[in-house]
Amino acid sequence: MPINYAMIYDSIELTNFDHFKEKMPQLRALAEERKLGHIPMSHILMDGDLVYNIQKVVDQESIDFVVMGTKGATGWFDSLFGTNTSSVISSISVPVLSVPNEAKFEKIDTIAFTTRFRKKDIEAMIKTLVLAKKFRAKVKCLHIKTADSDVTEDTISDGNHI
Repeated sequence: MPINYAMIYDSIELTNFDHFKEKMPQLRALAEERKLGHIPMSHILMDGDLVYNIQKVVDQESIDFVVMGTKGATGWFDSLFGTNTSSVISSISVPVLSVPNEAKFEKIDTIAFTTRFRKKDIEAMIKTLVLAKKFRAKVKCLHIKTADSDVTEDTISDGNHI
């Protein structure tokens, strides 16, 4: 007996949409409970490639940064961030804040910016400062000097370089 794959697909999609709709009141209640109900929320349900769709929404909605939950996976980078999250981090055009599943929210007061004091770090530093301003956070630059580092003490102390 032949199976109608289109009917199965439509049934799965309808189930996903119903599950999505059921979660909206829970998210709004969670925001209210944490006194965050004043923050506007919008919801988009898309089908297809995760990275492509996130970048599409980032572009269409003028998103400043993405917050993404992670549960972890295999491999050191993937176990730190999860495979979906690591794909998004390395592929989209805005910063990604990866939040582990068990994390409890705490206000972001300080952001570490790693640098080798290169000219190309300036653009990333500017983006970091813009993000920090939204959080009302400080930015601290971090440079780890190794034995074969090409960064001199003069470069580090030169406030005009970066």
